[in-house]
Amino acid sequence: MQVDIYMPRLDVMFKEGPVPEQRGPIAPIRVHWIKFIEQLYNAHDVLKDDVRVIEVPLWQITTEFVKEHSKDADVYYIPHKMEQTWWLDNRVRYYMQMVIPHIFSIDSKGWCATASSYPMENLSKNTERHHLFDRVDSGETKFDQPSSNDTALSFKPYVFFPCQIPHDETIIYHSDVKVEEALEMTLDWASTTAKKVVIKGHPVNPGSMESIKKVANRYNCVWVDNFNIFDLIKNSEMVVTVNSGVGLESILAGKKVVTFGRADYDTVTWKVNPKEYRDSLSNAYNTDWINFERYNKFIHTWYETHYDYTNPESFKKLKNFC
Repeated sequence: MQVDIYMPRLDVMFKEGPVPEQRGPIAPIRVHWIKFIEQLYNAHDVLKDDVRVIEVPLWQITTEFVKEHSKDADVYYIPHKMEQTWWLDNRVRYYMQMVIPHIFSIDSKGWCATASSYPMENLSKNTERHHLFDRVDSGETKFDQPSSNDTALSFKPYVFFPCQIPHDETIIYHSDVKVEEALEMTLDWASTTAKKVVIKGHPVNPGSMESIKKVANRYNCVWVDNFNIFDLIKNSEMVVTVNSGVGLESILAGKKVVTFGRADYDTVTWKVNPKEYRDSLSNAYNTDWINFERYNKFIHTWYETHYDYTNPESFKKLKNFC
């Protein structure tokens, strides 16, 4: 079988921009892409497939480019896309980095809430504690965080709202509720129930937070930037999000998670009905019950669905997928 893996050039912007001839440094978060592609290549090599890695800037991986360069391919892998944003034919397999940086999705439809595996309702029967729960104590995160210092959290107890980039594809394609709208509803509920809300800006694109800050400024809440995400999760009463990857981190920390949008992990969250958001948030907050066994079964299912380049065994399912 002929397999083409399209690899984005990792030292340049994923969005359209300059492409210098001389290679520049690669951000640590993108080094994981190299390691994943190496493992993907090796997995197909074990299957005796002919594999080509085609490296170009992400924005140059168009349907026209792939149609020209993969005429004889039986399967081709396209990064950072989904069916709604990129489609040529049924040979495509989309791949995407997950919130846990060494884990990627591969799917024929997309990633997270647009993947063919969504929603993950048929949960694993495995009751052994999954090793991903150890991640909470490791301090490893997708994006760099300040040092842990939960003694500085003078605003406890609180509900935690991690911000997302408003124009991110996971908001555009995986949610009917915008970040600003979700925060507005959360803060309105908090103001009527005397709950304190702590909001953390997104670390990658601070400039995109302005529209969200305008909402926050209308309420009595706490906005933070220089706090460790695990400290904020650990010390919260509840985590409220549209569909941020922080929600999955919060599940691993054993927290109640509320979602306004569609998320690959929303099988085990409290889902908000925007028309009844006050009741939804109150019901979630007031329950003392978290089903840790269900969390564990979900994490087993989620992990078994994805591809961990640190675990070559996880790539063996490609034999049936491709």
